[in-house]
Parts: sequence; C-alpha cells; structure tokens
Amino acid sequence: MTPSPTSRPTANPTTPAPTNPLTPLTCNTAAITVEKSDADITVAVDVPFIDVAVGIYISVGSSNDCSNLTLGLFHANGTQIAFGSQIDADKFVLEDTLEQGSYELIVSSDDGVDDGENECGVLSFTMQCMPQDPFTLGAVSFLYDGVPEIMNFVPPFDGMCVFDASGSTCSNVVLSIEGDSAPTDIDESDDRIATELIDINYAITAEINPDDGSQDDCTLEVTFDCEEEVTAAPTSKSPSASPSATPTAAAPVTAAPVTAAPVTAAPVTSAPVTATPVTAAPVTAAPVTAAPVTAAPVTAAPVTTSSPSSAPTFTVCDSDDALNVAFVMDESGSVSTEQWDLMKTFVERIATFDVSGPSYVSMFEFASLPAYTKFLDWTSVDAGKAEIIDALDNNPYTTSGLTATWDAMNRVLDELFAYRQICTDGCDTRQDVIFLLTDGMPTVQSGNDAYNDVCPDMIARVNSSNVDIIVIGVGGDVSSFIDSVSCLDTRDDETEVYVVENFDAALFIDVEEKIRAKTCAGLYPAGPSVRDGTEWVYADGNTSLGPVPTADPDGNGAPEDTVTVVRSSFRAIVAGETEDDKGLSSSQRAGVLNASALFNLDAFDMMSLWAMALSLVAVNVILCLGCYCVRKWHFAESAERGKADFDDVTDVEDVTDVEEVDF
Repeated sequence: MTPSPTSRPTANPTTPAPTNPLTPLTCNTAAITVEKSDADITVAVDVPFIDVAVGIYISVGSSNDCSNLTLGLFHANGTQIAFGSQIDADKFVLEDTLEQGSYELIVSSDDGVDDGENECGVLSFTMQCMPQDPFTLGAVSFLYDGVPEIMNFVPPFDGMCVFDASGSTCSNVVLSIEGDSAPTDIDESDDRIATELIDINYAITAEINPDDGSQDDCTLEVTFDCEEEVTAAPTSKSPSASPSATPTAAAPVTAAPVTAAPVTAAPVTSAPVTATPVTAAPVTAAPVTAAPVTAAPVTAAPVTTSSPSSAPTFTVCDSDDALNVAFVMDESGSVSTEQWDLMKTFVERIATFDVSGPSYVSMFEFASLPAYTKFLDWTSVDAGKAEIIDALDNNPYTTSGLTATWDAMNRVLDELFAYRQICTDGCDTRQDVIFLLTDGMPTVQSGNDAYNDVCPDMIARVNSSNVDIIVIGVGGDVSSFIDSVSCLDTRDDETEVYVVENFDAALFIDVEEKIRAKTCAGLYPAGPSVRDGTEWVYADGNTSLGPVPTADPDGNGAPEDTVTVVRSSFRAIVAGETEDDKGLSSSQRAGVLNASALFNLDAFDMMSLWAMALSLVAVNVILCLGCYCVRKWHFAESAERGKADFDDVTDVEDVTDVEEVDF
C-alpha cells in the first residue's frame, strides 16, 4: 500500500472526477457506491450528533483487489485528521473520534495507466457511529435532515434499559433496536423502547415515519437510561450526588463497553478523551442511579475515556446486491449436536441478516456420500426469510461419518451452472457465491473417484468458473486440514479463507464483517443476463456425477471421523435427541451464539460411562431380588399365623351344647 496523503489534494485534480457521490456518508450504514477512476474521489462525511464525541468506523470495499488505495479524512479547512488502513486485498477502514460537523474523505489511487480507469473498480463506502458515554450524558440528539440515524452503543451493565424520544421537537418519531441478543421491546409506544439488555453491542435507529418532508432541522433527542439488576444494597454514596463531575469520575461503570467482544473489528482505536462534553445537561445522568458502585466486577473503570474495542452492531442488509448464495454445510460425524446448531445459527444470521433482499439462497449438507442433500431450494431473501428459517429448524442432526467434500462441492457447482441455464427468477443476472463451512479433512479413498482430494484436484475447475467461493474452516484442529480446502478460493488468492477455532460464537461473529463486505456492500447489483459457459467434463467423460448414491461406493478409505457409531448415538442421547428431533428452533438457537464450550467425549470417557451404566443395572437387579425374597418370607409367616388361629379349639363349636328342638 502506498503511503497515505499528508495533505489534502488540490481542489481541481488534473483528471476530472465526475463520479464524486452527491449523498454524504452519515451514521445510518447506508452504502454509497462509486466507480473509481484515476482521479481522486471526495466523499462528504456528516456527523450529526450534538455535543457528544462520536466514534466513527468507515469501511471501504472494492469490487477488485486494490493495492494502491489511500484514504485520508480532512476537516473542511483542509487539515488532515486520520489515515485509513488496508485490512484485506479489497477492504480498507478508517476510524477516529469526531465531534458534530462535516468532513471530507479523500480516496486516492493511481494504477500507473492514464486511461481514466482504475484497477479498484467499484468502491463501496459505509459508516457506523458510536456516541461516547450516552448513559453518562443521559441523552443523544441530532438535527433531523430527512434520513434515519443509527446510534451504536454498549450498555454499562446488564439490566432493564429505556430509550425515550418523546422529548424531541419532531413528531412521528419511531425508535427501533437491534443487537446480537435479539432484544424485545415491551413498550408499545413508537417513540419509546423498554427492553432487557446485556453488555454487548446494540444499535438504535431513530427516524420519522411517516415523513412528509416538513420536519427537516427539527431536533430528535433520545434519552438513554439503564437500571442494573443487582441483589446487593447500594453503598451510602449517592450516585446522583455529583452530576457536575466529569464522566470519568461520575460513572465508572461505563467501562463496560471495553468488555464487549461479540462483534467484528474494533471501530475506534484512539482514545476519545475529548468525549467529556458535560454541556448536554449532565443532570440527566440519573440513568446511573442503579448503584454504579455495585458494578465492581468492571474493575477497568479508568478506561472510560477510551473507545469501545469492538465494531458496532450491523443492521439488516438493505443494499442492492443481487447474489445466488449457496451454503454448503459439513455434517460429518465429528460435528456434535451443539456444533451443528451453532453452524445453523451462523448460516441463518448470514442468510437473513447479511445478504441483501434481491439475493436468493439455497442450502446443502454433506457428510458420507449418501448424506448429500439440498434441503432448501433457491429462495428469495426478500420474500422468503420465514422459509429459510423453517428449513434450518426442520433439518435434523445426523451422524454420517465421512467427509465427501470433493463430491459435494462439484455437485453444488453443477447445480449453479444448471440453475443459471434454466431459471426464470432472474438468477442469470446475479453473481454466484458459495459458502463452504467445514470442520474436517476431506475423506480420500484411493481408487474411488467419489472421495478425491479437493486440493489440488479442483483448482482447474474453480479457475474456469465465475463462482466466488468463500471457505470457513471451523473446529479445534483447523490448521491440520485448512490447506486441503483453501485452494477453492484460489481465484482470490485465498484471501477469503476464514478460520474459526472450536466453533466459538465470538469468532463466528468476528468473521461476519468480512462476509458482509462481500454480500452487503453494493458491489454486485443485478446486471445483464449471463447464461454462457460450458458444463464441466469429469475424468470419465461425463458432465455430471449422476444421482446421489443410496449407499457408499465400495473402496478402502479413511475410517469415519467419529470414534464409533455408539459414541455418536450416546452423544445424541446426552443432547436430548430422539429419532424425530430436528435440533433447536430458530428462537432456541439465539442462545447458541453465547456458547463457548461444546460437548465432546473420548474413548476413555465412553468406557467409564458404560462401566457406570452396567454397575447401575447390577445394583438394580440385586435390589429387586432382595425385595422379592423379603416379600416371600413375609407371606410365609402370615400364612402360618392364619392356620394356627383356625385350628384353635376355642373356635370349634361344641355340638353337645346344642339344644334339641322339636318341630
């Protein structure tokens, strides 16, 4: 990457830049796209929030690899504020802490060829904003100019939080909230939210709806108030006794944002020490009345002046990207029930949250050869989110042993080619993308073409294809197998091969931003119809692999990647499965993303558990025999006592005492 500019470019570059976007970049995550030429691009940046420092996170994605792009953020007077940095071949970010105002983002690059074009292709800009210490200030406000604004934040502690815009000078204000914990608003008012939150990232959207255009420049104010859930009594010091103190001393619990880690990249690396604007009615700091001293576990109180270490929560994708997205999910025996549910949760999140409405998705699963299944046909994201979720809900966990990655990937590539030739839903105008999620080494069997090496065998095919393949390796031993599948992304120099260790939820979320830069950045709008290309010809001369077999083909191959079938069955029993189980529902899977350790057993554990089970059976048999013997003895004793009573002479009637009666 070439050095960032040290001064603002001249106002009149030698090559005109007619592609400068007219719409400013603001705090609503809306993407702005522009075709990059050799000329500099100037993007207006608008920070609307009044009397509060704002952590900003600007993301710039390119449709092509772009190694010579530089970013510079400038004041209106030309003073440079911050430089951008490259984090991927086609991804650049710039982050800083700003006050309310207008700024300029200058994007420079020159590929050395004076042809008016540039290797970067189409650039896509988004910005996310995190007002600093909103719970200390008590409220965040901005002048409404016809577009919604999104406020990213992290609560200072777990508890009931209320956000109220009823004090705004605007009318028809509507507030909505999103976050990784799926918050539920229990307040029926449009301009007020009441919900239980935990200390992770959330985003509140403030807008006017309906908006007839007559309220521009009205003040929209949202108050922030959280009450901590505590059982211990507060200390004698009243938290409201020092409203005029600086935020650093008044509310040490605001250090909680530093602990938030479920979202991708850090939005702000610089310390927002300028974020002490107590001018915004500090008396409204009452939200901290929930005994802030009891938040002792957050011992990092002094760092309240530093920026949150995680990127803001994303909103539902609303870009114009048009994609055909195929999710290919590894369900081989090494994946436990809990891991399968976490994988389904991750796919649901991407398919319904990070893929744009004009896109279509389908879903496939594979393990041993007969397990290959297309369990969701091509479905519109815009109109079919319920179908997508139902398909995942109704997909049961099975233990199928082998990992037929070569067969599965070739079948999905064949599917995409055939779909493009015959579809009537516009698939021929959309870009093809495959997400492969796998946790194990592909099974290879010598002399068996159904279980071939993925790498390097598939390099020729992926290089001849226009399908964009993203590989996500998951599991505790990723390093041992990732090279065996990474060549699937050879067209992008393996820059879209991601590793998530141990099915950890936080790591899955960390990958989300990079995925979103592909699926929700305005880089792939619908284009002209493309139905060209030729079918892939396999080594046997056929253009397809034929129907999925109902049993594994013969051949000596690697053993199943489970210990035994008994191990998998026992694990399913422990997880509460039956033959009819379908795994967790969509609502139940919401809690899966908080999991950090997943169930697993080794051979020694199995032997111990079987020994315990046999011991319990033996004890029960002995107890049953003992009860039976005691009961027999009891009945025998009772019978003897009954016989003695019957033979007692006092009970026998003396016939000599009976009077003779004449009739």
